[in-house]
Amino acid sequence: ALNRHKQTPLMLAAMHGKISCVEKLLEAGANVLMFDSLHGRTCLHYAAYYGHSDCLQAIISSAHSSPVAV
Repeated sequence: ALNRHKQTPLMLAAMHGKISCVEKLLEAGANVLMFDSLHGRTCLHYAAYYGHSDCLQAIISSAHSSPVAV
């Protein structure tokens, strides 16, 4: 599901620092490579921009162990 700016639930959770939501979405296979249409940002960009280092680390860790790593 995307909002009008093509932001995913993972982007929104990362933006707001909701680490438990980020972790659950990553476990469910959320795509960390999607870009929004507002700023061309990914969930990783949002976590970094808003200073949510726990979310940032979870996204990076997930990327190492998911099909994204391939």
